[in-house]
Amino acid sequence: MAKSSAGRRPLHRDHEALKQALRTAYAEQGVIPSLAGMATVWGFASKSSAARVVAVLLEEGFLQAAPGRRLRPGKNFPPTAEDRDVVDEAVQRWASGYGTAPYQAYDIASRLQGVARKIDQGSEQAAAKIGVTAGEIQVLDALYRLGPPFTSSPTALKRQFILSLAGVGKRLAGLERKRLIDRIVDQRDGRSLLVRLNDAGRALLERAVAQDNQEPHIAWVRELLPDEVAELSRLLRKAQRIIEKKQSS
Repeated sequence: MAKSSAGRRPLHRDHEALKQALRTAYAEQGVIPSLAGMATVWGFASKSSAARVVAVLLEEGFLQAAPGRRLRPGKNFPPTAEDRDVVDEAVQRWASGYGTAPYQAYDIASRLQGVARKIDQGSEQAAAKIGVTAGEIQVLDALYRLGPPFTSSPTALKRQFILSLAGVGKRLAGLERKRLIDRIVDQRDGRSLLVRLNDAGRALLERAVAQDNQEPHIAWVRELLPDEVAELSRLLRKAQRIIEKKQSS
């Protein structure tokens, strides 16, 4: 067992104290310290002593290995008192009060809903700064992603949104009033009109994308490690597919 520099006491006697010190450091710094940093946090004389403690914490799932020889919180790394929120309290009650309640699903669903609300609020606030709505930005982006000549029928655009044709039409009407799109005659069917992203619309979309670099509802992703972003995306995609499959069966 590793011993601390304070009296060289066995690790098991200080185990919870070492964990608490590491939780406090993580809350202050936002990252798990390096091995040398942990030795300092724990008051150890050497990195080798810290390494022996880390080996135990990895085995327990308190810590987890990350790319670049870094460490990050593991599945058994509890939130600090400062990090605990109403969802943590709700999960504790769900787990103890509802018997067989799927409290883990409630936990994830509550956090996803909370994040979605924050993203929606941030999107609307950011769009309002440049005189449009978040829904209108989505339409401009959908047209842009089609590539030149950035043109589509309203019906084709509808497939990209969970909206009725009337809902898409409302967004298009707003963009037309703001002169960010043009209506043009469909050459294959003179009775139909297409919508085209014009230069003003592209310029506004570029402003929106540049602005996103500073917006909390977008910029938060930069606080994650690259592999955390990839894993989060993978898990959300997997969850979506599982739900869709079960709902359609």
